[in-house]
Amino acid sequence: MPHPDEDFSPQDAFARGGITSPFGKLTQPLKTHVDENTETEFMRRATAIDQVPGERLRDLVYLDVHGMTYLEMVAKHRRDLLDQQGTHSGRDRTKS
Repeated sequence: MPHPDEDFSPQDAFARGGITSPFGKLTQPLKTHVDENTETEFMRRATAIDQVPGERLRDLVYLDVHGMTYLEMVAKHRRDLLDQQGTHSGRDRTKS
């Protein structure tokens, strides 16, 4: 996986495109087959946390591979960008 800052500017990190991210283009599909009961439970769990199935599956893959969900990785990247600017939520994060 490329480093989050390679080929992306801070503006790209906040892009709204569905196939871009601070980590590169999200173009690689992962597919599998499961039984009907597993699918039903997976869908129920995704719905319970207000995620669509693809979003939930992506989070689970990233959690397994990187130790944090995709959403956590994006949030961390955004915090790091703000820290580089010396500001986060109107305060200096370098001071405790």
